[in-house]
Amino acid sequence: MIHCVGLSHRSSSAEVRESLALTPEEAEAALERLDRRREVFILSTCNRTEFYSRGEESENPLPALAEILHHLKGVNLDSHSDHTYVWRTEDAVPHLFRVTSGLDSMVIGETEIVGQVRQAADVSARRGRSGPVLRRLVDSAVRCARRVRSETSLTEGSISMASVSVDLAAKVLGQLADRRILIVGAGETSRLAARHLYDAGVRQFQVVNRTLAKAQDLAQGLRGTAHELSELPNLLSGADLVFCATASPAPLVGVEMMRRALKERRGRSMVVVDLALPRDVDPGVNRLQNVFLYSTESVRGIVDENLERRRREAPRAENIVSEESAKFLAWYRSLSITPTLATMRARLEELRRQRLDSVAGRFRPEDREKLDQLTQSLVNDILREPTLRLLRAQEDPQRGPELADAVRHLFDLEETAAEPREDDADRDKG
Repeated sequence: MIHCVGLSHRSSSAEVRESLALTPEEAEAALERLDRRREVFILSTCNRTEFYSRGEESENPLPALAEILHHLKGVNLDSHSDHTYVWRTEDAVPHLFRVTSGLDSMVIGETEIVGQVRQAADVSARRGRSGPVLRRLVDSAVRCARRVRSETSLTEGSISMASVSVDLAAKVLGQLADRRILIVGAGETSRLAARHLYDAGVRQFQVVNRTLAKAQDLAQGLRGTAHELSELPNLLSGADLVFCATASPAPLVGVEMMRRALKERRGRSMVVVDLALPRDVDPGVNRLQNVFLYSTESVRGIVDENLERRRREAPRAENIVSEESAKFLAWYRSLSITPTLATMRARLEELRRQRLDSVAGRFRPEDREKLDQLTQSLVNDILREPTLRLLRAQEDPQRGPELADAVRHLFDLEETAAEPREDDADRDKG
């Protein structure tokens, strides 16, 4: 049985999630405290903390988890029972596939979660807590996410104000790597924009801020230069892209200041992105030639369009999740069927040989081969229909295990659902 126990942004508040979120060190400590007979990995992000494990069908993973969280976080899980979900195989598997594909994210279609799932599985493997079933589960979830990304538009189109701003600048200016960037403000929005620009290859940054120390802190990470706010008028003309996001109560860039900067640029285009509220740039700047001004409203409109496009793609992505979940579940159910069939055949083969050996003295040696072939054929005929019915039944999450249990009971087979071999887990990847 595969269990998923956890909470997420859908079931709990940010305060509750923060109280139970595990650092990488705490996640590794939790793995050490869990029963070593179980495969387990822990997915803990800002939006969810989930424990995935493989154990007995009758097992309740909550008590052990509650003890660990109380030890590591000093939190009583019982007090958050309304926020906690416990899912078993048939629900746990598609849930992980949805999570990994970005369908269960706070912002639909985000792709960072794929790396976080992989990292959680890697930590589990490093600590010796991974096993063939959960490795197969994670590999299948990642494959599902790849299909969603390649076969749908769920992850396409920027969905943050900062990333959309960078996309708009690239459409006007073309390649950004050799452009000069002026960032006005050193808050979180400016930092996000700077990160996107840096990832796009930009290496020429100037940071302006009312507090020079904050400008220096941001500029240092960008290998740029820091400047006081009073230097803004002199820096404008040298910037190809100006990104503004301060808390100023009045515009910092007026029409006349921009007109002087554009005159010095001698016709070279400039992109100005103003994500401040109230605005950092006078709207009249947009009437000047060779300047492209994008406000919060225009950027937000593109973000909303991209999000709506992603929502429209969600049903197609859900179909892929259903297909990939069904593939994994069919494989997982076969773990109880295949070894049962093998043990049943081995038991009948043992009986066949015993009976054949007991009467061998009554027949001529040259007849032994014919008797061997005859009895083998008889065993195959007896097993053919039960084998076909069991293989068909493994598609049914309830009927398959019930029939496998019945066969083990009727034939007095000591074998129970065998552990999958490593080659079983690795088969059919990709």
